[in-house]
Amino acid sequence: MSCEIQDWLEKKVHYKEKFINYSLENVNAVFLKLQLDFKDIKKIIVGGTNGKGTVSNLINSIYFRSGYKTGLFTSPHMQKINERIIVNEDQINNKCLLNILNYINKKKGDIKLTYFEFLTLASLVYFKKKKCEVIIMEVGLGGRLDAVNILNADCSVITNIGDDHKELLGKTKSKIAYEKFGIVRAKQKVIFGSKKIPKKIVNHIESIEAKLYIYENNYSYELDSQNWRFIMKNVNLKLPYMKNNTNFKIHNCGIAVAVILLMRKKMPFKVTDLKRSIKDFDLWGRFQKIIDIPPIYVDVCHNNHAALQLLIELKNLKIRYKKKIIAIFNIQKNKEYKKIFQTLSEIIDFWKIPIINDESFMFNNNSSKKFLNKKNISYGHTLENILKLVLSKKTDSIYIIFGSFTIVSATLSFLNYGRK
Repeated sequence: MSCEIQDWLEKKVHYKEKFINYSLENVNAVFLKLQLDFKDIKKIIVGGTNGKGTVSNLINSIYFRSGYKTGLFTSPHMQKINERIIVNEDQINNKCLLNILNYINKKKGDIKLTYFEFLTLASLVYFKKKKCEVIIMEVGLGGRLDAVNILNADCSVITNIGDDHKELLGKTKSKIAYEKFGIVRAKQKVIFGSKKIPKKIVNHIESIEAKLYIYENNYSYELDSQNWRFIMKNVNLKLPYMKNNTNFKIHNCGIAVAVILLMRKKMPFKVTDLKRSIKDFDLWGRFQKIIDIPPIYVDVCHNNHAALQLLIELKNLKIRYKKKIIAIFNIQKNKEYKKIFQTLSEIIDFWKIPIINDESFMFNNNSSKKFLNKKNISYGHTLENILKLVLSKKTDSIYIIFGSFTIVSATLSFLNYGRK
């Protein structure tokens, strides 16, 4: 029935278009028609280039473990659209989502909405219906003109600023930062998960009297073999590592912990619940080992900022296993695939490029083979055939499957990963 929801959205919206318009006018107009009051509900908006999903899911998990009724909205989904809208730790069911979408469609009248705007509003209707005490909203793209920005956040997060979606957000880091920091509200808290921030952004935050917390300036963390420590003013917490642990995951966990601590006066929590949430946390597609023999990892890395993090983890794998690394990779055309190849070429020994019958992907049935004409690149098989071959042969290599949510999702589906 998840396909039925997808079909409904395809019929109702022109979701393949980049935008209907570059403003929040339409989605805000429908939001007002829905008469949803979120004044008494704590709102956290999470933006940035990479790590948004990890941070959002961690915040949700910590608050849920602490006894709060939570609403979580994320994107994109890995296998089914219901994953985007969660109360506590339960996905919205198909019937309820379809009913809400039909309700919004009736209420909106002649106002046009995009695919993402429909789902954002659906999440808010659902969270209000379920009487959530805190909602965590992940930005889809940018921030300033993203549908989640119709809300006034009590706390905003920008995980980092990388070169992604430049065709929409701007060609420079400064312009991209301007869009991402558009979710910040006057006199509210904002956490930035990187060290360098454009001076113009700092000046703007000061002018609206928002309180900025920057990684290494206002909070930090230290690692050791058994645990890690989160450090902030008057705080020094000894915390456990999480499942499928990586340095980047700990970095994102530090951002989530910073949010929880900065919100603790309004939303108290127990340190035992915090520790348990971190220890048990796992999120599909984030440098995740899905098969032991041969070692197969998946990662949703799809830009060079993420590739630099992936490079660190792959170097660690090569040291640990002392084996060749083979990549199974494809990516959408609007991504800087040459930069990713360049970043990872020092660690990846061989590339397998699956054919994807989708014109939005860089390597499809109609692609030029010029770039692929290299000794350490093979091209021409489907993802399914590549996976069958990998699983049928005894190999002495490590596999990393990455490039997009689509390729990771297809891999998990093919392997029936997570299905009972």
